[in-house]
Amino acid sequence: TMDKAEYIPDVEGVWAFDIDLKGSDAVRKATLSTPLGDSGATLEYVEISPISVYVIGEFPLQKEETEAVDGKGETILAETFVHAPDFAGLKMKDGSLLTYIINGGTVGYPDSEKEVYRWAFGITPAVNPEEVEALLFQKSTPELNDRGTFEYKEEDLYVVPVP
Repeated sequence: TMDKAEYIPDVEGVWAFDIDLKGSDAVRKATLSTPLGDSGATLEYVEISPISVYVIGEFPLQKEETEAVDGKGETILAETFVHAPDFAGLKMKDGSLLTYIINGGTVGYPDSEKEVYRWAFGITPAVNPEEVEALLFQKSTPELNDRGTFEYKEEDLYVVPVP
């Protein structure tokens, strides 16, 4: 239809589809009150489904000044904003760390108040929400391994237990 610049149906009629979707509607919800170290963020609520993670926290917008170089090569002070800790994955009850599981999503302030912060992601692979022990957020950037990728260790992460 792209070549036609209009849509002309090949078959006319009324269509009805019955699709039986297999999967799980299991969602684990928990209320938290957990600070993320000295980052200024406090996690308040989490929902974990087999294919997604949704977290709400308090992280008031914070401005900071950093040194930068302008187009003339002169040092200037630039105003930026403090970055909230990045969601890094899940710790499972068997002790395994599932990192690099984000499969699209969004982060940021959902309203103009700039007090509440939201992390919302699809994840791969699917997990059993009841097997999740903790949420993982990046505290520091890990060293590159011999394959040239980052490999998180627990000391690189804020580990937030899920009740």
